[in-house]
Amino acid sequence: MMKRYFFLLNTLLICLTWAGENFNAKAQTNLGLLGQVKYPQGVSDLWGYAANGKEYALVATRTGISIVDITDPTNPTQLHFVSGPYNIWRDIEVYDHYAYVVSEQANHALVIIDLADLPGGYVSYTRNLGIGFSKGHTIYIDENGIGYIFGGNSATHGNASHFIDIAANPTDPPYLGKYTTYIHDGFVRNDTLWACEIYAGKLRMLNVSNKTSAVSMGSKTTPNAFTHSAWPTTDGDYVYVTDEVNGAWVTAYNCSDAADIKEVDRYKHDPLVNYPPHNPYRLNDFFVVSYYKAGVTIVDCKYPYNLIETGHYDTNPLVGSGFEGVWTAHPYLPSGVVLASDMQDGLFILEPTYTQACYVEGVVKDAITNANILGATVQVVNIIGSNTTTNATGFYATGSGASGSKLIVTSKTGYISDSTYKTLTNGVLTTHNVFLSPNTNCAAPPEGLGANTITETTATVTWNAAPNAIDYSVRYRKIDETTWTTLPAPGNSLTLTALTAFTNYEFQVRSNCTGGLKSNFSGSFKFKTAEPACATPTNITITNISANTAEVNWDAVPYALSYTVAWRKINETYWKTEHVTTDTFTITNLIHKTNYEVQIRTNCSNSNGNFSTSTNFTTLDACLATPGYWVTNNTYQSAKVNWLPMGANSYTVYYRIVGDPTWLTATTSNTNITLTGLSSCKTYEYYVETVCTGLPPAATGIKNFFTLDPPAEWTPLSIFECMGTVNLNDQIKNYYDDYGTWAGVPFVSSSGQLNPDGVAPGSYTITHTTGSGASCQDVFSANITVMACGVNLKVKAFLEGAYTGSGQMRTDLLTNGLLPTKQPYNTAPWNYSGTESVTPLPANTVDWVIIELRWANDTAVVAQAKAALLLKNGDVVTTANNTTLFFDEVPPGNYFVVIRHRNHLDIITNQPIALNNTATTVNFTVANVVMGGSSQIHQFADGKHALKAGDIDGNGTITIADYNIYASQASSIMEYLPGDTNLDRNVTIADFNLYKPNSSAIGVVYIRY
Repeated sequence: MMKRYFFLLNTLLICLTWAGENFNAKAQTNLGLLGQVKYPQGVSDLWGYAANGKEYALVATRTGISIVDITDPTNPTQLHFVSGPYNIWRDIEVYDHYAYVVSEQANHALVIIDLADLPGGYVSYTRNLGIGFSKGHTIYIDENGIGYIFGGNSATHGNASHFIDIAANPTDPPYLGKYTTYIHDGFVRNDTLWACEIYAGKLRMLNVSNKTSAVSMGSKTTPNAFTHSAWPTTDGDYVYVTDEVNGAWVTAYNCSDAADIKEVDRYKHDPLVNYPPHNPYRLNDFFVVSYYKAGVTIVDCKYPYNLIETGHYDTNPLVGSGFEGVWTAHPYLPSGVVLASDMQDGLFILEPTYTQACYVEGVVKDAITNANILGATVQVVNIIGSNTTTNATGFYATGSGASGSKLIVTSKTGYISDSTYKTLTNGVLTTHNVFLSPNTNCAAPPEGLGANTITETTATVTWNAAPNAIDYSVRYRKIDETTWTTLPAPGNSLTLTALTAFTNYEFQVRSNCTGGLKSNFSGSFKFKTAEPACATPTNITITNISANTAEVNWDAVPYALSYTVAWRKINETYWKTEHVTTDTFTITNLIHKTNYEVQIRTNCSNSNGNFSTSTNFTTLDACLATPGYWVTNNTYQSAKVNWLPMGANSYTVYYRIVGDPTWLTATTSNTNITLTGLSSCKTYEYYVETVCTGLPPAATGIKNFFTLDPPAEWTPLSIFECMGTVNLNDQIKNYYDDYGTWAGVPFVSSSGQLNPDGVAPGSYTITHTTGSGASCQDVFSANITVMACGVNLKVKAFLEGAYTGSGQMRTDLLTNGLLPTKQPYNTAPWNYSGTESVTPLPANTVDWVIIELRWANDTAVVAQAKAALLLKNGDVVTTANNTTLFFDEVPPGNYFVVIRHRNHLDIITNQPIALNNTATTVNFTVANVVMGGSSQIHQFADGKHALKAGDIDGNGTITIADYNIYASQASSIMEYLPGDTNLDRNVTIADFNLYKPNSSAIGVVYIRY
C-alpha cells in the first residue's frame, strides 16, 4: 500500500500576506505559537536542555550558539552567546550537562559547552580529538555516551565519520575509530547505526559494536535518492527517512530484517507545492518534521504503514521549493513544547497537541468473483492526500486528521465506483471493506477532451467517441464553483451557451451505455471564455467647470480595468494624462478662460481600447489671486515683495505695521516691488491684490515679514583652540538686546558660545543676527581667528613575551593575518571611544596599544588618549606609520604619559613630561622612566625593560581572574585572543609560564581600572 499524500484540506487555505514583520493566517493545526526570538544573522540547528526545573533552547546561529531560557515559553530570554566563526551549518547534540557543536567551517573543531552552571554561566572548550579534527556536518550521541560525528574531517584521519567516547571524558573525549564511506547524518541505538548515505542515495544499517570496523548489515535506496536523515522506532523495527530534495518524501521502512528493508508507506505535506523535508524526530506514536518553507508538521505513525498528518504550523510566508525556513523541530523537552529553528525568522516555541488520526482500512474485492482487486483507488473525499491504492491482497489503509462524517469513494477502471459515508473518530480504526461490481460494457469515460470556437458566451466542447457508448452526459461549471450543470449530448461534441464572458470553466464527460450502464465522469478540461472587445467610453460630459478645474464623467465600460483621461489646450501638441479606476475625474490646475479638449480610453486586461473623440470645454474667466508670494532682502528699513505672474494689468501690495489701522499701498505691473521707508525692528503684515480689466480684483491672504535691527559693531577676536568656551556676545558693541543668534560655523552655538576645541587653526567668518524676541533681525558678519594647540610625542616600549632579544619583538599576529585592522580597545575595561583603523597594517607591527596623557596636577584624569601601533623595534607609530604622535586636544605643558596593552600591565612615567610642538621622546625600555620602577616593569638579561605579561583582563592587576581567561582559551590556535600573552597566535603553556611569575602584580593605582 502506497499513499500519495497526507494533507488536510484546510491547510491549503493559507493567506501568506505580510503585515509588518509577521504574516496573517498562519497555518495552525494542533500547534500554537508561545514565543519567538529573532536572530539577524540567521540560524541552523537547535537542541533542548533541561536542568533544575528550567528549560533552555540551544540555538545554532551563523556566528555561534545562543543559550535561551525558555522556562517561561511566552517570554524567552537569551542568557549567553558562545561566539564562533561564521558558517551557515552548525549541528548540536546534548549529553548530560554538556552541549557538543560541530560546523563545516574549517578549523571549527569540536566545541564543548558545559551547561552545569546555567543560568549563571557556562564554560566552553575547543577540541581536535587528538587527530587534528577540523570540521563535521552533524553529530549524534547514543545511549552509551558514544559520539558519532558525520561528514567529518581531520588532519591525520582524513574525511570520515569519527567515533568518540564522550562518556569517558565529556570535556576531552578519546578517539575510538572511524567509518570512511560518507554519511550525512545518522541515528545509533544498541550498536546499530542507521546511516544516511546522501550521495549514494541509500539508507544503510551498520553494526558499529567494533568502532574501528563497522559492518554493513543491509541497505535500501530511498525514493528520491538523496538520503538525508533517519529516526527509528524504539524497538528498531521501523525507521522514518527523509530525502532532502524539492518535493521529496518522508518514507517509512520495516527494517526488522536489515538484509531485507521494505518500504511500507510514504508521507508528503502538500501535494500542490514542492516543499523539501529536512529532519523527522519520532516521539511515541508521532514524528515531528522540520519541513523548511512549510514549517513544522506532526504525523501520526501509530501504524507505520498508514502515515497521517495531524498537525502543522507555518513559521514564515515563504512557499515552494528551496532550502529556507525550518531547519530543526525538537520535541523532547519535559514541558512538551516543540522548539523550531527557522533559518530566517529564528527560534519558535510551539505548543503541540498530539491528536491521533482517524484510521480507515479494509480490502476491495470483485463483487462477482470475490477476487482481490489490485490497484483500486480509495479516497476520503475533501481530505487531500488521502487517496491510496490497494495492494495485491486488495488491502488499503488511509484516514483523516479530522473526525466526522466522511465520504469514501472507491473506484477502479472496469468497475462501477462505490461511494459510502463513514463516521470517523480520532484514535479509532474503522474497517471499510468494499465490493465493486464489474462494468464491462461501459467501463471507460471518454478521452481526448477539448474546446474550440470559444466566444464571449459560447464554447464547443469535444471528446473522442467511447466504445459501447450510445450517448454522453456533459457537465460544466465555473472554476471554484461547487454546482455542476449537466446536459445530454447525442454525439461527441456539444455547444455550451449562455456562458459568462472572460470566465474560467471546466467540463467533464460520461459515457452512457445500454442497460442503463454509465462510466465514471472523465477528468476535467478547462477553458476560458473570450474577453469582450475593449469598448470606447461613451456619453462623455463636462460639469462643474470653474476657472481652473473641470469634472469629466462617462458611462462605465464592462470589463474595464481602468481608464486613461487625456486633456490639452486646443491646438497644443502634447496631452496630459491620468489613469483612473472610476468613471469620473476632476481635472485641476487649468488656466482660466482657455479652450480645452478631453479624450478617454478604456484599458482592459488583454488590450486597450481606442480614445474617444474629443469633448471640448472652456474654463471660466476670472481675475485670480497669485498662488505664490513672498518677501526677500529684508533690511532694517526695506523689504522686497515677490509674487507669481497672473497675466493681470497690475498688482497692488497692501502693507502696514501689525496693529496700525491704516494700510499703505504700492502698485506695479511687474512681479515684485521693494517697499522702502520702513521702521526698523517691526513686524509688518501684507497681501497682494491682482487687478484685471473689467473683472473684480482678487486678493491673497495676509502674511507677515520683519524688518531688522540697525547694524551693530564687532570687535575681531583671536583665541587658542584649547582655551575653553568664550561668549561672543561680549565682543559686540552697541548690542541691541539679549535675543541675538549666531550661525555659520559648527563650533559656535546659536546663543554665541564659542567652543574652539578641535577646530582647525585659521580665520572664520560667522553671522550674527540681532533682534528683539522673534520680531526684529539685523544680520552682520564677524571675524574670528583660531590659533593652534597640540603637542607632539614619541614613545618606545617592549612587551614581555613578545620580546625576542636584540631590541626586537615577534610579529606573528601580523604575518598570520590575525591582527585586527581596527584598534580593539572600545570594550571594557578600556571603553576607549576612538575609531583608529588602517588597511593594510604597517610592516613589522606587533599589536595595538593606547597612549594616554594625564594632567600634571591631577594624575587620575586623562587629558587625551590615542590608539597607536607598536612596531617590532619598540617604536609606537600612528596609523600612517609616523613615529610622532600628535595630541591635538591639549595645550603645550607638562603631562604624565601612560602606555596600555590589552594583556600586559600598564605603566606610567614617574614624573610629568614637558610637551610642546617639538616631539619629546619617552623611552619605557629603561626602568628609571617608570613610576614604581622595577616593580612595575620586567627586565631582560640584555638590560632592556618591557611591560609585564599576564594582565589578560586589562584591569591593572594580575590575578586568578586572568588565569581563568587563559584556561578558557587554552589550546586555541591561530586566533587573536587575550590569553595569548606572548603574541605568537596560539594559547599554550608558554603563555601560562609568562603569567605565573607575574601573578599578584599590581599596577599603579592611578591607572588601574
